[in-house]
Amino acid sequence: DYLLHKGYASAADSKERWAFTYAGYNSGSGWVQKQRALCSTTPSCDSTRWWANTQKICLRRQDACQETNGYIINIWTRWRPLYAAWLGV
Repeated sequence: DYLLHKGYASAADSKERWAFTYAGYNSGSGWVQKQRALCSTTPSCDSTRWWANTQKICLRRQDACQETNGYIINIWTRWRPLYAAWLGV
């Protein structure tokens, strides 16, 4: 989603930005923003990074957080390479 991707411009790099975008699409951008806000006040947590940082902050039921993390990993490892090959990028 273009607006979600645009909203995560403050992510550390392109990979992190896409992870935030996928998380926002799957669980709702409001939850992701709340996770980032809590991460920014948590020692050793970088709110500009999803992987191994914001990803670890769970404000909902654990199974909902696990579903979102699984969704991102599935998109990143399974579907993204297929689309990249199909689009020739």
